[in-house]
Amino acid sequence: MLARGTACSAANARQSRDASVRKMPSNPDLSTDRFLRFVGRCNSWPLAWRILAATALVLIATAVRFLLSVEFGSRFIYVSYFPAVSIAAMMTGVAGGAIATLLSVILAHVGYGSQFNVADLIRAIGFVAGSSVTIGMARLLHMGRDRLAASEAARHDEDQLRQFIEQAPVALAMFDEQMRYIAISRRWRDDYDLDDRDIIGRSHYEVFPEISEAWKKIHQRGLSGEIVRAEDDLFPRTSGDKQWLRWETRPWYRDGNIAGIIIFSEDITVRKQSEEKVLRSEARFRTMFENSSVGMAQVSPDGHFLRVNERLCEMLGYSQAEMEGLLFQQLTHPDDIAADLLEAWRLRAGEIDRFDREQRYIRKDGSVVWGHRSAGAVRGANKKLAYQVAVIEDMTERKRAEDALRKFSRVIEQTASTVVITDADGIIEYVNPHFSEITGYTADEAIGKRPDMWKSGNADPAVDEELWHTIKSGQVWRGEFHNRRKDGSLFWEAAIVSPIRNNDGAISHFVAIQDDITQRKEMENQFAAAQSLEAVGRLAGGIAHDFNNLLAVISGNLELIKQRSEDARVQSLVKPALAAAMAGAAFNRRILSLSGRQTRIGSATFVANDRISDTKILLDHTIDPRIELKYELADDLWPTTADPGELDSALLNLVINSRDAMPNGGEIIVQTQNEHLDIRSAHALSKGARPGDYACISVSDDGVGMRREVLEHALEPFFTTKTEERGTGLGLSSVRNFALEAGGFVTIDSQEGMGTAVRIYLPRARQQPAERNDEIEKSDIPLGDGECVLVVEDDERVRDVTLRRIEALGYVAEQARSGSEAFALLKSGLPIDLVLSDVVMPGVMSGLDLARRVRAEMPTIGLVLATGYSGEPLGKTQTLDVPVLHKPYTREQLARSLARNLRKRA
Repeated sequence: MLARGTACSAANARQSRDASVRKMPSNPDLSTDRFLRFVGRCNSWPLAWRILAATALVLIATAVRFLLSVEFGSRFIYVSYFPAVSIAAMMTGVAGGAIATLLSVILAHVGYGSQFNVADLIRAIGFVAGSSVTIGMARLLHMGRDRLAASEAARHDEDQLRQFIEQAPVALAMFDEQMRYIAISRRWRDDYDLDDRDIIGRSHYEVFPEISEAWKKIHQRGLSGEIVRAEDDLFPRTSGDKQWLRWETRPWYRDGNIAGIIIFSEDITVRKQSEEKVLRSEARFRTMFENSSVGMAQVSPDGHFLRVNERLCEMLGYSQAEMEGLLFQQLTHPDDIAADLLEAWRLRAGEIDRFDREQRYIRKDGSVVWGHRSAGAVRGANKKLAYQVAVIEDMTERKRAEDALRKFSRVIEQTASTVVITDADGIIEYVNPHFSEITGYTADEAIGKRPDMWKSGNADPAVDEELWHTIKSGQVWRGEFHNRRKDGSLFWEAAIVSPIRNNDGAISHFVAIQDDITQRKEMENQFAAAQSLEAVGRLAGGIAHDFNNLLAVISGNLELIKQRSEDARVQSLVKPALAAAMAGAAFNRRILSLSGRQTRIGSATFVANDRISDTKILLDHTIDPRIELKYELADDLWPTTADPGELDSALLNLVINSRDAMPNGGEIIVQTQNEHLDIRSAHALSKGARPGDYACISVSDDGVGMRREVLEHALEPFFTTKTEERGTGLGLSSVRNFALEAGGFVTIDSQEGMGTAVRIYLPRARQQPAERNDEIEKSDIPLGDGECVLVVEDDERVRDVTLRRIEALGYVAEQARSGSEAFALLKSGLPIDLVLSDVVMPGVMSGLDLARRVRAEMPTIGLVLATGYSGEPLGKTQTLDVPVLHKPYTREQLARSLARNLRKRA
């Protein structure tokens, strides 16, 4: 750097020069200066131009010489040429002056006739010498002028440099060879906290004593002519702060010599701090990018992967090297490419800066993964897309879970079971649609309530206690509920109630899965009733069989007495005895029918009055003595087609219901009448009723009656107001089913405290019923003609009376005690025309087995079966086409059956 004094001297000298320049007057000196500048410009002309200019000046001087020669002659021949040579030398330099001198000597003697003499020679030499002096002076003048111009140019350049440095918007400082300040910029002052301190002429090392030796060596390298620079360099300050600089040191020259150095520096501390922040941010991003638990990628505007992290490679099954360079669309599922390209186009076009979408990707092995892609645009200064950052979260497992949840939800929503979910306190939070179908309550009506809302009130409180104890202890409860629908009807449900635990293992909810088992319960009750009836029926069947055999012996012997005695008194005694025997048989059949042991042969045409008359004795025995049972039967009642046994059961159910409705006694009326219904009256009675003629059977009482809400559900299965010991709720529903199967309907009229009337409407039959056995004409009984009848009967009393009855009809009778004995007689060749066999007999061959063997091996022999049973075995006779006589049978029935079968086999 320059010393402070030198710098001051230089500054003072510059100030003096500047002042002198500023004080220069505008007088002839200025004109001389302008002239000299003009001369200098002429001296810089090309050589040809300068020769022409010199020649022109000499020619002008020649013209002047001719004008002067007229008056002065040849004495001043060279006087006019000196100015031309001087001007030529001044304007065109040495070359122009030399040419002007030569031309002047030549032209000086043009036009004179006298010869060139010594005097002319001396004048010429003197002119040449003078011209040479003039040319030399012009040359010296030019050299002075050039030096002056060079000095002014250097001063001007230095002044401009100083002004440039001082006004530069960057930190600049100009130093001399001793590293003294010559000039500094305002930015230098600001960057180095120099404020307005006067440092011009002071050593740089004095101003900044903390400068290191390394910096001093850099300054020396610059003073030696080297340009030294650094893009970023740390400069510790004495205050402890750290300053980052970008700097350059280069020499500056004066007269071709190094006069000092110029130092340029830029404080890049803020930029470096920003860069460091960016680097730290990039490092954090790189760490996050590489170690992220989700897939990340940088994607070019055209869709190529620029960079991918390890997680994305794991998701898609590729290595980083394989993925970089692939197109995003190459890994996208074909069904999602169009939507993906659309979003990418909008991102590239600047319509959006980010987008989120769920889509599928194809792994290297061809499998499909689901991903949630969040893409953001990174744009350059021109707002064009530089690249996009894509974050891809693997959603495959979540999608599977969602799909499983959707399937589970659809199962719950569409299942045929009722699903109810409550919180831990039993408050309903969810019911599925089937719940509404079964109970009639909507989800809105049920949610927020307790399941008690649809309970029937018939359940044992101990069941509820057991339920809550079981599920609150974490166990599964299984059982049945008897519930009530919103419309009041009752139904049965089988339920499984399970606890639901949260992540902590605590019970948070309960779920109940319930199935409507109303029909199953109905079938179970019917089965139980059937089993009970079966047990009773078996006992009744056995008793009835023995009773019928006794009646057969009694009635058979009475008929023989009646046939052989002509005594009127005997006839008067036998006739009521026979009627009593037949009545006992009818009563026996009623009992068997109601117990389920009577064989049901399907529908038959009959008059209901006859069935009621046959059932009177049984009905009378089902009521309390305090109840009076009356019959009001229409004499002209129309016949109907139905199952007679079902009508008997219906009458018994209705009478029992009326009896139970009158605990303190009362009156029951069984009534029949004909009813004609038009469309209006039919629809008024029952929704499904059709117009037409009906035989109406009604059972009415003056009992307690029914409330309206009870009456609305009275015909439903299992609906009952009785205790379990007194009723199952199936009586009235079975009556309704019987009427519907027959094509009719049932109505109930009842008011609380006013009694009940149940009416069964059975359609009128167009054909007439078959004649009853006691109405058959008895005067025309067919007799035998010596045909042989084999009687097969295990009961000796029945066998004996049967043999006598057959012989009394004109037949030859043979006997066998069992099926095996009978078949042996048949095989022996005994001429048998017809076999009359009991159905149920002890031994390996029953009556049915015997009938099958006879029909198969001896088809010409007639067959008639007889039995005291009514049940399963008789159904099998239909396949054999064998007539059956039910004990006790009359003489007429026996005669006609034997005659008919013999004729058929003849």
